[in-house]
Order: sequence, then structure tokens, then C-alpha cells
Amino acid sequence: MSKVEDKNNIPKLVADFEKILDRVAAKIAMYLEQKILDKMESGDASWPELHPFTVSRKGSTKAWIDTGELRNQITHRITGKSMSRTVKVGIFQSKKAFIALVLEEGATIRVSERMRKFLHAQGLHLKQSTSELHIPPRPLFTLVFDMEEEKILKIARQALEEELNRYTL
Repeated sequence: MSKVEDKNNIPKLVADFEKILDRVAAKIAMYLEQKILDKMESGDASWPELHPFTVSRKGSTKAWIDTGELRNQITHRITGKSMSRTVKVGIFQSKKAFIALVLEEGATIRVSERMRKFLHAQGLHLKQSTSELHIPPRPLFTLVFDMEEEKILKIARQALEEELNRYTL
């Protein structure tokens, strides 16, 4: 005859709660990182084409890929405690973060005479009447977050369920 044992794992679950949330958050973060890298590589039909000058200078039509530096700096941070835990995926504390911001949101840049001379020397001859350059937005992070919202919730539910099952089964 087998013995039935009543085992109370709730104290262990409560003690491990922060670690559980960290593991769930890490799964979400790693999933998002990969989706962002995939979208960076494939691009998106909604993004405006690069200016021919930019294409010739980069040697590529891929908006988010040049030397690979942006790609290599995409990482995640998990902040906060308990239910206020936040997953952030992006480029942090880097000079390249400004480039990512311009690509993500677009920018309008005032053309100085120094810039005009530099661009002329590089082969881009601006009209004298050109006072601003417009870089259209090519959202990557926002696009991926919006596209993956339901999947992120599913991953969170599944990962949390798996974690909790370790204490109840």
C-alpha cells in the first residue's frame, strides 16, 4: 500500500517568487531580442526606402544594418520587483543608441554650412534652398512589440504556468 503524503510547497513558492518572475521575464526578453534581430535582418515593407546616397554609401538597402554594431548592442534589462517587473529590450548606454532612436522615430536635421560642405565632399549636392534633411521613421522596436504582443502574453502565461507547476505537482 502506498503512502499519501500531504506536502505544502507554498512557503517555498513564496520564497522563490522573485526568481520565478525573473525567469519568466528573461524568457520574454530573449524572445523579443530574437524577434527584433529577425525583423532587423528582414526589414519591413512599411519602411520607406533608403535615399540612393545612403544606399551607395552603405552598400546596402537594409535600413537597420550597416556595420552590425546596432545588431550587436541589442540586449535586455529586467527592472523592478514583484508585479512591477518590467522587461526592456533595446540599445542602452551606447553612442549607437542615438542612431537607433533616429531610425526608430525619424528626425529633421537643420543643414548647417559645415554639413552642406561635408555632404558635397561626399557626393551629395544639396540645393542652396535646402535648409533641412528629413529622415523618415523606420520603427523596429515599436513594430516588433506591437506585432508580438499576443505572443508575449502567451509566453508569459505558459512560462509562469510551467514555473508554478514545479511547486504543485
